[in-house]
Amino acid sequence: PLYFYHGAYRVYPYFIRSREILADRINSIRITLVLHTSADALKPETLSTAIDNWKGSISIGVYFDAERDTMVDIREKMIDTFRMLSDASLSTTVAVHLLCRASPELSNPEERSATYPINVVRNIARQFTTTRFLLIGDMDHLFSVDFERKMRDLALRTLEIGKKRVLVYRFFEIEEEESVARNHRIGKDDLRKLLNSDKAVVFHSMINMTNGHEIPKLEEWMASEEKERTGIFEGHLKYEKREWEPQIVFTRDAPMHDESFPYRIRNNLALKRAIRTMMNEMNDYFRFPLALCPSEKSLTSTFGKWEAHGRFRQVDDIVVGGTEAEAGEDLAKNSWDTITNVTNDKEGYDDEDEEEETILRWEMCRAGYEFSLVDDLFVYHRGIVRFGSECFHKKESARRINIRRYLPILTIFKRKMDLLYPSTKDACAIEDESRLY
Repeated sequence: PLYFYHGAYRVYPYFIRSREILADRINSIRITLVLHTSADALKPETLSTAIDNWKGSISIGVYFDAERDTMVDIREKMIDTFRMLSDASLSTTVAVHLLCRASPELSNPEERSATYPINVVRNIARQFTTTRFLLIGDMDHLFSVDFERKMRDLALRTLEIGKKRVLVYRFFEIEEEESVARNHRIGKDDLRKLLNSDKAVVFHSMINMTNGHEIPKLEEWMASEEKERTGIFEGHLKYEKREWEPQIVFTRDAPMHDESFPYRIRNNLALKRAIRTMMNEMNDYFRFPLALCPSEKSLTSTFGKWEAHGRFRQVDDIVVGGTEAEAGEDLAKNSWDTITNVTNDKEGYDDEDEEEETILRWEMCRAGYEFSLVDDLFVYHRGIVRFGSECFHKKESARRINIRRYLPILTIFKRKMDLLYPSTKDACAIEDESRLY
């Protein structure tokens, strides 16, 4: 197949072609869903559900290890994906672009994980789109009923090439069985019922007390009835919180992702910050004995009550990063939960909630973009991310490797933003290096 070089990577564009994405005149006013993954994380069942749910143009960047993965394997996975579609014609909406390192891969699994070029993969997938509007998502994210059609109509009314504005939509987690029972077609009325029955929550609100996905006025947003023609709920959202990771629809002339940032920083920082927040702000509830996980340190916190989602819940003990057996003798007389940042990428790289994604939002804010909250429409993660029971050695190893790379890159990035956009220096909350430890 034809390929070209993009820095240190060899790119195979249109490994699988999309008739719709190539037909510019047909799709110019549509929204393209941009996805990224690695070959080993490409799961036909998950991807086919995402294609069925989106029902529009999709551009997928797939990173593969040339020493471990083959193009034949990737093609077979895509064939399996298309076989699972409820509507075979949807296969024509998908384009797949491959990339691998031009030089041999690293042999160390931890180094290999740490060097997943997430923003390169995203940019390659973005590069080969033709639509006016783009949305960057993940494989296990599903959208509310008629999302693309309604959002497209709103984007045509509110977004223009050259005008600095993005559309923000809310992000939830919904129990997998509830999504399956509704054939993954969930609207605002369904969401209201699921939130009231604890079958849905704001994304990552169960594991992150400094949640970057909380957006004000949720109750007012939920109280309004869903309309056939979606509008703007809040015209201007302030970028006041460093951790904020708004989900956005934007025009194709928006900045590309900064490819210098390393992979997997935000995930474990979020956990550390949550613990630090609890220690600082709720000190009366805590005492701090230590437990050890075989691969890394973990913190055991014993306390009486924990406020979550506006409600108080009785909790006995929490182990951060460890298992019940590793917590010690107290297990016999206490109940334990394990906090771990559980995501769906244990075997690959299809993570959500990453610092690399936040970088683009930071740059948009510094560039003077306006963030407008959309009414009615939302995205959700399949399954609620709860306290789990595994050590996250793989993720922590990647973070340890990359934190050394991240700090100088962040410093350079901030200087670049100050040079390019001096007037917004104090307008946008951006990462502080001292918060990374």
